[in-house]
Amino acid sequence: MACNQLSPTHFQRTMSEISDADKLPEITQLIKDWKQGSSNARDLAVGYLYDELYRTAKHLMHGGQANMTMNATALVNETFLRLDAASFKTPSRHAFRALAGTAMRRLLLAYLRDQKAVKRGGGVTNVTLHEAGSGAQAMPAERFMDLHQLLEDLQQADSRKFRLCEAHYFAGMDYQELAELEQISESTVARELRSARAWLKARLHKGEAV
Repeated sequence: MACNQLSPTHFQRTMSEISDADKLPEITQLIKDWKQGSSNARDLAVGYLYDELYRTAKHLMHGGQANMTMNATALVNETFLRLDAASFKTPSRHAFRALAGTAMRRLLLAYLRDQKAVKRGGGVTNVTLHEAGSGAQAMPAERFMDLHQLLEDLQQADSRKFRLCEAHYFAGMDYQELAELEQISESTVARELRSARAWLKARLHKGEAV
């Protein structure tokens, strides 16, 4: 299915085929069925999470230029096209969102690199990272690409901090969801994210917020 054929309407239509919401299959079962090759299970699983990831994508694209060729809908659609059911080590809603966050970050990075090659300094594209309770922080594409490299470095230094950062900023997962995903306490999530932000800030240019 091509990217421009995917839309919220497509997934809402799939969801509406089941009239009783209480009878909707569990997301874990849908992912299992998806792994077995069921396209209907894939559409239902995506339908569950489309709105959540669309909101996250909208936040990420909030600081962008009006003439950007990628919008939130395109980013989410392409994200879902890149997801491979075989990648789900744990068939859970949180694991699904975390993998989608990974795909979204990589797609956004590739897009910004392409934009940079086309513009060659002729414009500035911004990416906005949202932090619960702290509002939004917009950063130029160049700085976002620096942040991406630092995240790759963080993955090597502390893989759990990396996973928490990626799922929090690029999949929109809150502290409770992150705690359930990593099977740790919310206080540990908060502490790890504070530590990760400090680590990243220390390596970004002075004054840049993360």
